[in-house]
Amino acid sequence: MNRRARTIGWLWVVVQGGLLLGLAIAPVVPPAHAPIVWGWLAVAFGAVLALFAWRALGDALTPNPVPHKRSSLHMQGIYRYLRHPMYAAVLCAAFGYACVRGGWWHWGFAAALVVFFVAKIRFEEAWLCVRYPDYADYRAHTGMLWPRLRNRDR
Repeated sequence: MNRRARTIGWLWVVVQGGLLLGLAIAPVVPPAHAPIVWGWLAVAFGAVLALFAWRALGDALTPNPVPHKRSSLHMQGIYRYLRHPMYAAVLCAAFGYACVRGGWWHWGFAAALVVFFVAKIRFEEAWLCVRYPDYADYRAHTGMLWPRLRNRDR
């Protein structure tokens, strides 16, 4: 992987950090009818999902979307069901947090994260297809952010 690609990868990380910071510091509006319990459950589920993804990747985990030279393709554990469980975990927690905080700013940042992660995934998967010849088949049979349950026998 070239140096320019890694630099662009880190720019993705900076934008991601800005969106997450915006979500965290947006003005709080007491939720009128939002199911706060469900919001905290979504945050907790996102945290558990992130732990599974972190455990599966171990030392290979990096926020940079350009794969390391020393990394390998993970298709076991949670990666058997989702290609990007860490992004799914962040989105689950972000929408749960938006539900708890109740402000339209929070919902806006959570929605912006969806658009951002889909774009980041496209950038990342272009590199993954170059780095790993099996990635195209894996992508065809495994959900991006939501599992494809009909393909569980894979």
